Amino acid sequence: MKIFLLVLLFPVILLSQSGYGKVSGRILDEQTKLPVESVNIFIANSLVGTSSNRNGYFEIDKIPPGRYNLIISHLSYENQSISADIKKNKIFQVDLELHPKPIEFPEIDISDLYDKEWQKNLEIFQESLFGSTWFAKGCEILNPFTISFNKDKKGILYAETNVPIEIENRSLGYIVNYYLEYFSYDYGTIKYSGHPYFEEMESDFDEDYDVCKNNRLEAYMGSLRHFLRPLATAYTLIKEKKDSVTILVDLDNVTEGGTKFIYDDSMFMRKNGFDAYLNEYYLGAGGRRTISRIFYPDSIITESTIENELYLKTDKAIQITYNKEYNDLNYQPQISMIKLHSDSVYFDKRGRYHDEFKLQVFGYMARQRLSEMLPFEYEPSDSVLINTDFR
Repeated sequence: MKIFLLVLLFPVILLSQSGYGKVSGRILDEQTKLPVESVNIFIANSLVGTSSNRNGYFEIDKIPPGRYNLIISHLSYENQSISADIKKNKIFQVDLELHPKPIEFPEIDISDLYDKEWQKNLEIFQESLFGSTWFAKGCEILNPFTISFNKDKKGILYAETNVPIEIENRSLGYIVNYYLEYFSYDYGTIKYSGHPYFEEMESDFDEDYDVCKNNRLEAYMGSLRHFLRPLATAYTLIKEKKDSVTILVDLDNVTEGGTKFIYDDSMFMRKNGFDAYLNEYYLGAGGRRTISRIFYPDSIITESTIENELYLKTDKAIQITYNKEYNDLNYQPQISMIKLHSDSVYFDKRGRYHDEFKLQVFGYMARQRLSEMLPFEYEPSDSVLINTDFR
């Protein structure tokens, strides 16, 4: 496969008036050099997509500036993923020659659908993919027969498919075409990656829309994406000296290690319902001990050269408590932890990130998976997030 990328730097009148960017290009067959029609081109984790016309051309406009994964997919060709750096008032040009592939489907006899082992593997796969919150109950894989499972000598379960997994999420009102790239299940240790493409579900009932609207807000609040967004905003406000950096001493709450320090309620992250601390571990009397330290957003965030993008950088685990929604298991605040598996992880000021295996989540956020995933376009206002409480 040959890929030719070109960012056109000349201004376009329509783009310059909008402040958005644009992707356009042409798709050809690598062997015949002929145009390929009906290739699916979409931005991963979004509602935005299109297909190539009979001459192989396509375009996607009105894209907010930022870094995106552009997915190119066709049943007869190898899928491709391109990192697209969309700039304001610029065109990101993508010309591709796709490599043909034989159409292969998993060899599953219809009787396998009733095989106990296959059904057990499907249940593990679905629970791993959808998570364990109540949103998962509204999710259903519409084409499970396209998924094949196998185990290696160590008993690690793998799943693969040659077509998008079609998921109906009735809880949030989306049809999700999930382009699975990797899945493994090792006795509770789950690794998976893929590219979801969202479509709005159609309904004739206003009640369905209202339920989904409320569920989407509930799914967003307390999520990793929600946490990263006010973290980025707080960083910007502190840099502009518009946010409080006051730390209070709680004299009535003395911990074993000394006085408890807390954040000022006027800080932007606290308004969003978050308390966050850096955890350090050391060996002491009785074994490993943990020290939780307060931090300022500008101590773990650095600037990026890409517009609207920041880098999260810390070698310590970040403990997060979300106070505006209870953990449905014990009616306590939701407690999570995130840990970086690289020197830094980039994310944008809207809380979006792309590196699945570079950032690991534990606790409540680890239960929030595909069943609570929302497209990039979903973005509640700050006032809604600050003034809404699901307790």
